[in-house]
Amino acid sequence: MRAPRGVLAMDARATMSSRGATLAYTVPRVRIDAMSAKEFADTFLTRGAPVILIDTERRVVPTWTARELAAKYGNVLVPLDGGERRVALEAFVQSFANEDKGGAGASTRDGYARNLHASEYFPEEARALRLPDALGENKLRDPSATPGVNERWRDWFEVFICARNDSRARFPFVHRDTCGVHAASYQIEGSKQFTL
Repeated sequence: MRAPRGVLAMDARATMSSRGATLAYTVPRVRIDAMSAKEFADTFLTRGAPVILIDTERRVVPTWTARELAAKYGNVLVPLDGGERRVALEAFVQSFANEDKGGAGASTRDGYARNLHASEYFPEEARALRLPDALGENKLRDPSATPGVNERWRDWFEVFICARNDSRARFPFVHRDTCGVHAASYQIEGSKQFTL
């Protein structure tokens, strides 16, 4: 397979086993400004292929961290584990530092603050969030292109925060994102494993 312009790595090969054919696929890494919206759509979106966009200059990926959010929105109660418990953001994030130092805070730390709608929890940061230009126009923002869509979904950015080594911090079920749309995930700090 020939890599398109701007793609740093791409490898796809079929293998056969007793279970049948499988496709080994190395997710390509593409500079965020290396392709036009049409090139990106033709190469990845129409095929539904995963891709990692590299934003070395941090022009699109947010630069704020969990600690910075906690300093600004410390008293905001965030739901853990899909809403079963609520905890102040500052206490939740501070428990990570306590863990690093071998201190207390496990009862606060044990949990996953997931699906935090950015405009609800972090309004100032939400206003600055945008999709990379390579993804093209966000059709959810246009009521004439996507009639009947819940207004809350038109500016749909969510924040996920968990302790660095919390193996329980995983999305609880395999899913297709709301409206069946393409999804983009910005990794601001730490790491995350995706199963596609």
